[in-house]
Amino acid sequence: MTSRLLPREDWDRLGGTECAALIGAPPGFPAQVLVIENEQGEIVACWSLIVRHEVEGLWVRPDCRRKVAAQRRLFRDMMSLARSQEILVLRTAAHEDGIAKMIEAVGGCEYDRSLRHFVMPVVGGA
Repeated sequence: MTSRLLPREDWDRLGGTECAALIGAPPGFPAQVLVIENEQGEIVACWSLIVRHEVEGLWVRPDCRRKVAAQRRLFRDMMSLARSQEILVLRTAAHEDGIAKMIEAVGGCEYDRSLRHFVMPVVGGA
């Protein structure tokens, strides 16, 4: 048996494992996958190490949700804060469809539909 880090270009081999959710992860997604392969090169075990920077508690007062100025500023300033920390990808969750749409509008990618969890790139310039 061999232990190794699976290169990102081989993550499609993770289908059928608990790490399959990483297939198609956005560029910059901070994960590494350790695999154990048998003598035939087949994956017999795997485990992922994911560095997660989470942003939580996204909220916009209900009477301001149809106006976008506060939302745009909130996202812009959060992206600036994340860049200042050299963070490339953020993880968050949405508990309402409107919030999910806001996250998707700035590049968020839902990776767990049952929990409405997203990863999103840190965008914008300095």
